[in-house]
Amino acid sequence: MSPAAMGNYMQFMDPSVSMKWMAAGMDPNFYTALMTQTMNPANMMGWMMAPMDPRMMNMGMQMMNPSLVTNWMMAPMSPQMMNTMMVPMNPASYGSMMGAMPGMAPAQPAPAQ
Repeated sequence: MSPAAMGNYMQFMDPSVSMKWMAAGMDPNFYTALMTQTMNPANMMGWMMAPMDPRMMNMGMQMMNPSLVTNWMMAPMSPQMMNTMMVPMNPASYGSMMGAMPGMAPAQPAPAQ
């Protein structure tokens, strides 16, 4: 995991950021701006024509592509997928980035007898 990703996550977990987002959701000006954009007649034509847009149609047709569905169904048996899913479970991959965390210390070898 990139250290920048952890930094972004920690900024998002800051309570002041959450409070700003909640305050924006309660602000009437937020809803006015949202409805102004949604009800703009210039944008309505784009929304109405979206299902007929060839680019949108191609994205929808890709979901019915049998090879794509097969790849998703075979993912749990793929060694590459398993290796990717196991990386977050390995403390060695991110332990040094976060410093010493309780419970994340490497196991101590048993004393020699």
